[in-house]
Amino acid sequence: MIVRLGYLQIVCTRYYTRRSEDNRIRPVRLVPPRGVIYDRYGMVPLADNETAFDVCVAPNNVERLENMDERARDVFQRLNFTPTEYEAVLNELRKLKRSRIAAFDPVIIKEDIDKDAAAYLAENNSHMPEIIIRARPKRRYRGSAAHIIGYIALVGREDLQNGYVLNDMIGRDGVEAVYEEHLKGDLGWKMAEVDVFGRILRDLQPTVKAEPGRGVSLTLDLALQKKAEALLEGRTGAIIAVDPRNGEILAMSSKPDFDANTLASNWNEIGNDPARPLLNRATMGEYPPGSIFKIIVATAALEEGKINESARFYCNGRFYIENWSRPFKCHKSDGHGFMDIHNALVESCNVFFYNLAYKRDVTVSLMHKYALMYGLEKKTGINLSGECSGSVPEIGGRAGDKINMCIGQGDLLVTPLQMASVICVMANRGVSYKPRIIRQPQGGKPEILVDLSGKVSLRTIDIIRNALMGVVKRGHSRQANLPDHQTAGKTGSAQNSHGDDHSWFIGFAPFDKPEIAVVILVENGGRGSEVAAPMAGQMFAEYFYKGQATLAKEESEE
Repeated sequence: MIVRLGYLQIVCTRYYTRRSEDNRIRPVRLVPPRGVIYDRYGMVPLADNETAFDVCVAPNNVERLENMDERARDVFQRLNFTPTEYEAVLNELRKLKRSRIAAFDPVIIKEDIDKDAAAYLAENNSHMPEIIIRARPKRRYRGSAAHIIGYIALVGREDLQNGYVLNDMIGRDGVEAVYEEHLKGDLGWKMAEVDVFGRILRDLQPTVKAEPGRGVSLTLDLALQKKAEALLEGRTGAIIAVDPRNGEILAMSSKPDFDANTLASNWNEIGNDPARPLLNRATMGEYPPGSIFKIIVATAALEEGKINESARFYCNGRFYIENWSRPFKCHKSDGHGFMDIHNALVESCNVFFYNLAYKRDVTVSLMHKYALMYGLEKKTGINLSGECSGSVPEIGGRAGDKINMCIGQGDLLVTPLQMASVICVMANRGVSYKPRIIRQPQGGKPEILVDLSGKVSLRTIDIIRNALMGVVKRGHSRQANLPDHQTAGKTGSAQNSHGDDHSWFIGFAPFDKPEIAVVILVENGGRGSEVAAPMAGQMFAEYFYKGQATLAKEESEE
């Protein structure tokens, strides 16, 4: 024994001294606060940080949790563990202790306790010295634009290979995910002396300072965003407002949505909700466009010489084709009478477009060609993840296929964001810009998404634009007009197999020098003229009158 003691204390002194120091002195990670996400003016934080308190225990102290005295149990009860949760914590700590890899490193057993509980535990730490309270920055969301901002979550196994460690947070959706490298900041480190319970006694070396994440400014106009969210409250759908001059998204709301502050605790409930609140319907929802697709059909018919602007067809409310058992109907059962292209768009006459498809040979492949020119069936490339591309049939197998497609029905699917690009093409007389959610650097130029120059004549575009102005002046969208800002647009009522029609409106204002384009989609909302168009009017009024939408609506109705 004397020889063995001498060996351990003399020969092995360096080794055991180093082991002792390794237990006493440890590197401590300093997690920086994430960058703040602001509105377009850089004034209002939409996602920032606050201090959260976590409860930690080193696995080597699991026995102390298993054998608490009465006073320690009273302290521990402040954590509100259920018996099941308590047993799960013990099992995890036992497993980590057996691994011996991180037995002395405190691990989180309870996240984000309230400040009063944290203060109580700190005051009574002498009764439970194994309990360690650690402060950390916590993400705080301000309740707007949930689908755009996204959320953060604990890292997964695949993230551990990319410089993250257990208990780190990472952006999982929206801007939080796409701009993770920009927002997360740089870790800091310090060496600290700890006691047997893992509590920090003092700092030993100068700290390597943690660098906070860099902030980003979105393109969102917060007042317009809140208006869009209020209009959709209690409904299912999407609203987009975009500046057609540069593609900046001024508002983008999708309902139902979620509260990112409580997402982690309600993940199973939200993830299994049949209403799919995590789905961003503005970029990921795919719908039949209904009559708003007539803009593209009219472009194809005029450009291919199938009609000119004076060509007329008679509408008696029904249209028959050979070997078809039932007529294709117009929304006006007694018909519109004789219609040219201008009035057919203003009145949204289905029979006129049935004639284009069936008698003037505006085929499925022709409509497909022009749909692609307008940017359909491909992603816009917005700097958000998960965007869908929709689908546009290229070949029609039956005579009824082109009849259905010419009024935006059948197998045709688009996203609201794609239709925002379509209406921006009309607003800009042939061009739309790639939509973006982050402010363009000063002096930067917007990226062109669709350019019809050399493909579609300005004459054709102006015929359709003038008709869109007529829609809100004397057609079905008068509630989308303003008393001193001429708007233009098109409604749509898209049939679907899951209930009432989807309600659409796409439009822009002012007519001569457009500053804003709006897309409204309400799932199962009914007629576009009755639901979507009035909502668009309120969005336009919010933009131009800054909150005096009611006055604008009353004046427009008079």
